[in-house]
Amino acid sequence: MEIGTAHGLSTLYLVCGLNAKKNPTIDTIEFDGPVAEATQKRMTKLKVPVSVHHGEAMEVIAGLQGFYDLVFFDAQKNHYYKQLKSLISKKLIGKGTLILADNVIDRQTECQPFLNWFKVNGMEHQIIPTECGLLIAQL
Repeated sequence: MEIGTAHGLSTLYLVCGLNAKKNPTIDTIEFDGPVAEATQKRMTKLKVPVSVHHGEAMEVIAGLQGFYDLVFFDAQKNHYYKQLKSLISKKLIGKGTLILADNVIDRQTECQPFLNWFKVNGMEHQIIPTECGLLIAQL
């Protein structure tokens, strides 16, 4: 799962890491309607297993089912924490899920509740010092 699709560049990077033998799919959420539509057309044309969901992330999350092995947070930074909590409470993610989150250094103030959750819960995590900062953790 990806939260914050935009034009799908990161989505395509995620596609490259999929194990095709397991029939994987990526659900990705984009708030901007025309961008979501154009990105879904692009993914369909490329014949990659991506479903672009248009809407506000918390509303889309509320309607999802299943279990996600990976979540990449890359939308509104101050929403990372509530999105994480919602994914956990709906049991869409859990033990073993890989968490990636962009912009945790350059937008640290906005991401602070999210970052604090990992510390308070004793969750091992790493922040790779890219230009923006990338958090990597496994629940």
